[in-house]
Amino acid sequence: MNCSKGKFLTVLTLFLSFYCFSAAGIGVTGLRCDEKTNPTGVSRKDISFSWLWDSGLEKDRQQSYRIVVASDPDKLNSGDYDVWDSGRIKSAVNVHVGYKGKELTGNKKYFWKVMVWNREGKPSVWSKPATFVTALGNEAEWQGAEWIGYEEMPRNERVVPGIHTLENHEGVRIEKDAVVPYLRKSFNAGKAVKEAFLSISGLGHYEAYVNGQKISDFLAPGWTHYDRQVLFNTYEVTDLIGRGENVIAAVVGNGFHYINHKRYLKLGIAFGYPKLICRLKIIYTDGSEDNIVSDTSWKATLSPVVFSSIYGGEDYDANMEKTGWNSVGYDDSGWPDAIKVSAPAGKLEPETTYPLAVTARFLPSKNYTINDSCYTWDFGQNASGIIEVRLKGRKGDKVRIWPGELLSADTIVNQQASGEPYYFEYTLKGDGEEVWRPKFTYYGFRYATVEGHLRPA
Repeated sequence: MNCSKGKFLTVLTLFLSFYCFSAAGIGVTGLRCDEKTNPTGVSRKDISFSWLWDSGLEKDRQQSYRIVVASDPDKLNSGDYDVWDSGRIKSAVNVHVGYKGKELTGNKKYFWKVMVWNREGKPSVWSKPATFVTALGNEAEWQGAEWIGYEEMPRNERVVPGIHTLENHEGVRIEKDAVVPYLRKSFNAGKAVKEAFLSISGLGHYEAYVNGQKISDFLAPGWTHYDRQVLFNTYEVTDLIGRGENVIAAVVGNGFHYINHKRYLKLGIAFGYPKLICRLKIIYTDGSEDNIVSDTSWKATLSPVVFSSIYGGEDYDANMEKTGWNSVGYDDSGWPDAIKVSAPAGKLEPETTYPLAVTARFLPSKNYTINDSCYTWDFGQNASGIIEVRLKGRKGDKVRIWPGELLSADTIVNQQASGEPYYFEYTLKGDGEEVWRPKFTYYGFRYATVEGHLRPA
């Protein structure tokens, strides 16, 4: 009798040990919502979830899954899945599993996790929690935000669709240099902040800041036909908003929204001058909410970007800089008020693609001296990119940089294969080392010929 009991206990112990090994061995990782890790600004039209799993057993497969979504992390941890509980779904699919829960709110962070079962019906432990933040949807959710700018383009100057210059170079002339404006709004947050989300679009492209910190990506938002669709971006800025005075600021450039007939040109087009729309949603720890939206209470003025063309390059006059313009404490009382401008015809929709980003940096591998005021850099690699310069000189000195894929026999950049004339031009303010890179254009190049009285380092 004692011997039988001992055998039973031994078998039971082995069974429990095997079961615990299987459960712990099934891992769920790589959680993604709409193909991104913890994304901000997902469209509520077609949310999907994906994950990776591994049971550690050869030829094993997922038999079932369970997805749960909650409105805050405490509820997710406690098992109060107040947004969606899929239940156990028999399926081997772990990619693009569609959301089927409650209707979601715009500019809201949600929390989710997954568990799976393998082909033997053994469950995994829960995955680590993941998050997603929803984008705004209909017009009402923009809380009355208006499109604003520094100037309005007259309707009779509109050129849409664009004119391809190879087909009709003289048919339409777009001459004006549209102002690339600074826009800013100072506001007060009187209580402790729980969450804050900024929804913003600037046409053609914008660079946005909260309390002096840049939050946007390069050439945001993506290009569209602005009479049909206008993309906007969403950023979580909770950690950037403090109690007291705060500032939202942006500089807005042309992109494919406005291209005039200066320098290199493939397409002349004029949807309008630079414009911006945004809504900052602030949720305080006491549950109350504030909304800061773009309107004529904002301030607008000229930026140091004095020329910007997606095809022709960019010019920057450092003497027009306004130190601290995008930060708390700057006096903008001398700036004009922003004006309400015409809204684009296209529908505002969240941008769901991956942002454009700097992926590599190249230093010059070789220099060619042309004369005392002209030399060429060789970066050793052809790429789509921009330049970044560090330079010193006298106030008012100009440096012009010609990028290109080819060199002529005299080692000067040849742009015949990539479009000419295209260049970057920088005017120095003359107060020590100055650092600059363009904001709203790029070019394919390996070489850069520099004109100016500065020498390469």
